[in-house]
Amino acid sequence: MYLDQLAYFIEVIKCGSISAAAKNLYISQPALSQSIANLENELGTKLIKRSYSGIKPTMFGERIFNQAESILSQLEGALNSWKELSADSLEFSGTAKISCTPDTSDFLASSIMEELQNAYPNVVLYVSPTPGMYFQFSDFTESNVSICIGASLEGLLPGLEREAHKLGLCFEHFSTQAPTLLLNKKNPLAGKEYVTVGDLKQVKIGVFPEDPPAPFTRFFSGISCQMSTEDALASHISSNPGSAMLLVLSEMKKNIISKYRNLAIVPIKADPCIPEFEPVCHFLVHKPIELLTPAEKCALEVLKYRLSDF
Repeated sequence: MYLDQLAYFIEVIKCGSISAAAKNLYISQPALSQSIANLENELGTKLIKRSYSGIKPTMFGERIFNQAESILSQLEGALNSWKELSADSLEFSGTAKISCTPDTSDFLASSIMEELQNAYPNVVLYVSPTPGMYFQFSDFTESNVSICIGASLEGLLPGLEREAHKLGLCFEHFSTQAPTLLLNKKNPLAGKEYVTVGDLKQVKIGVFPEDPPAPFTRFFSGISCQMSTEDALASHISSNPGSAMLLVLSEMKKNIISKYRNLAIVPIKADPCIPEFEPVCHFLVHKPIELLTPAEKCALEVLKYRLSDF
């Protein structure tokens, strides 16, 4: 069923004539008659009846007419409000600068910027990765940012939140993600509910050439390859069942699994005393709302929307 079928049916009942309704709708009489017939076939009952005084609705047709008219009226009202909302978004303009840790920069550059462009096309977003690997409160003074996305080990999160509140900043924790292992489904470990640190000795880990081998590589049997991107590494694992990759970001997991159907993601269950595999927390830090510019408020709204399912 299509909405225009309901609109055509309503017009026929109002006009009491196929020819008059067709003229008002700027379509041919046969096309209008066929639309009504299709609607009747789909609903399994007659909606109109012909009489000397013109076309009238059947008893069932009258119910459909009353409900359909109400539905289309509500839809028209909603469409008008959506148009107003879209027009309002054009009024917001300016620039917003966001600082982020390197592991979230790719996510910001793709998902957030695209979403912001759709919602607020006149707002320009600048993403400024922190010089180090970890979140720094100095970004709010030295880098002149009002919003920052950060990541830290789970054990450090309470201290970061306390420090943010001391500085008068708002702190919002939005996800905790434990490391997972990306494996080829042909690898025996891919069928397990989770892998242990001892299991890791059965595979070689892939790394990126711009990063020195991280401390966690000592838990694996060796390094299988060095690739420039996660996608290239996933492609390598897709062809080499003995290789693996560590994954944390859920957005990256979804993208890889949707592209490479022969890969599997298995959680790593590690001893809490092994910091390399401690869950990573992602959080949002920003200045109080009243201190943000209109453009920064728009950017923050989009960030919260996208991070809610991160």
